[in-house]
Amino acid sequence: MPATPIAVAIFLLVAVPGVVLELLRQRTRPGRHESVFVETSRVLLGGVAVSGVSLVALGLLRTAAGAPLVDPRALVLRPTYVVDNLWLVGGSTGLFLTVSTTLAALYHYSTAYPGLHAGVVPESAWVTVFARWANRVAVANADQLAGKRLVTQVQVDLEDGTAYIGTRESYSADVQQDNREIVLTRPLLRVDAKGDAEPLDAKWQHVIISNTRVSAIRVLFTTTASTGDPGGGGTVRGTSRVTKVARFLTTDRRGLWLLLLAQLAIPAVIGFVR
Repeated sequence: MPATPIAVAIFLLVAVPGVVLELLRQRTRPGRHESVFVETSRVLLGGVAVSGVSLVALGLLRTAAGAPLVDPRALVLRPTYVVDNLWLVGGSTGLFLTVSTTLAALYHYSTAYPGLHAGVVPESAWVTVFARWANRVAVANADQLAGKRLVTQVQVDLEDGTAYIGTRESYSADVQQDNREIVLTRPLLRVDAKGDAEPLDAKWQHVIISNTRVSAIRVLFTTTASTGDPGGGGTVRGTSRVTKVARFLTTDRRGLWLLLLAQLAIPAVIGFVR
């Protein structure tokens, strides 16, 4: 094979676990303004380390258990090796990627500081209330709310003493206060400076309010039938068994160990029985 495609493929295979490791790291570290050089170096160093461990594990599988994996010498010396063994090369590449990404996740969840798995990132109170608290309410009451729609009702008080009441449809999550906007949808009411509330004309469907005019926001989480008015949430569903298993296998150290052992055991068994 030409040297250039091989070099590009090797670089990508080495970079993938490093990228996974860095993405997981960013979830559990406060946002920092780091240079491109620092981030790139961390991706490459992490990728090289994880890829090295993965190659050692796969090499032991091939030599000790006779697992059907790519022959590195033939891959480099024989120009037609990839074409002649397309399924073998593809399967070996897929196995390498799964093993290396699993190792990256296992390293992350085994070394991250306790309490940081929730993803510490700069965010506004809008995100905390409208996204995280709403999701917490939905998860905590999933069984009771199954089949219903979680809706966020808000009253947005403005600096001039007036206010708008409606269903929160969307909002901007920007940390900068001047860049935030909130969109309300029906049913819509306007509260004048005296505190009297009047419904808006039925022809108006949305109200867009800039944070520069907001003095306070009152929030109420409620539910409607799943076929009710859109906006402010989604149909609440209980956590399925498949979701729980997937979460266990991808975020729990015990699950990641089981996943890694399965990834290594399957080709080893195939090698023994061939």
